[in-house]
Amino acid sequence: MASTLKVDQIETPSGVGNISFAQPISGDGSQLTGVGLAVGGGAVVAGDFLYHDGVEWTRLPKGTAAQYLRMNAGATAPEWIATSGAGIQEPASSAAGDILYYDGSNYVRLAKGTAGQQLAINAGATAPEWIAPATAGAGKIVKYETFQTTTYSTGSFTGTGSISDGIPQLTEGHNCMTLAFTPTNGSNILMIQGTFFGSVSGDGNPWVGLFQDTTADAIAAWRTTNGDSAANTLGMYSFFHQQSCGDTSARDYHVRIGGATTGTAYFLGGQSSGRKLGGAGTGTMVIYELEV
Repeated sequence: MASTLKVDQIETPSGVGNISFAQPISGDGSQLTGVGLAVGGGAVVAGDFLYHDGVEWTRLPKGTAAQYLRMNAGATAPEWIATSGAGIQEPASSAAGDILYYDGSNYVRLAKGTAGQQLAINAGATAPEWIAPATAGAGKIVKYETFQTTTYSTGSFTGTGSISDGIPQLTEGHNCMTLAFTPTNGSNILMIQGTFFGSVSGDGNPWVGLFQDTTADAIAAWRTTNGDSAANTLGMYSFFHQQSCGDTSARDYHVRIGGATTGTAYFLGGQSSGRKLGGAGTGTMVIYELEV
């Protein structure tokens, strides 16, 4: 039969200390006051933690400043660790826009970059870094304009630009194509190219000139022959010219065709005059602005 012991206070000879019981005390222990808890691991000091080691409550001494509490590798007990092993911590001097990356040991701060910079991996492939955006480099097309027509045209001309050593003039030849262009940067370069077919009367010594605005001299010229003295012989003409933009002013480029002697030019036509290819014949001129 169970016995009940009722006492107001139990004291050791010195008045303090621990009392051991051979059998567990039933109940939740809320009625026990002034009874100390037996703890292994040495004297308890302020800041210590208690944890159960599977046998008894034992003491985990308080850690040092800035340490963190975690479970040990065996997942059997808590332990204190240094900040460096405590996972993601907020680095000192953090600011809006900063990012964190792992350096192999800790998460560390990469300060925010400046406006327009891009994030890249460093040369050692070990960490991110901010870099200036890659430039397109020489040759990038920043603008282009195109003129294309299937309209046949004809016109008379004077001059002997294709035979002599003189520069073809704006007053010579038949203007067959015009294209306006305004550069975006005076330091860039222009690539001007085009193609068409046509002929001139009188002989087979046509020339093609490229003119800018109202400048009298051609800025570039080409001569071809389809068989000297062969009037109205159809020819295919292609041209290409490179020029510095110089400035950003608007300008017009003109393509003119002429011959050695006064005569008539046929753009997209010829060979006894008249349009050829039924309106499918095409003249094209393209101007590219390339970044330097």
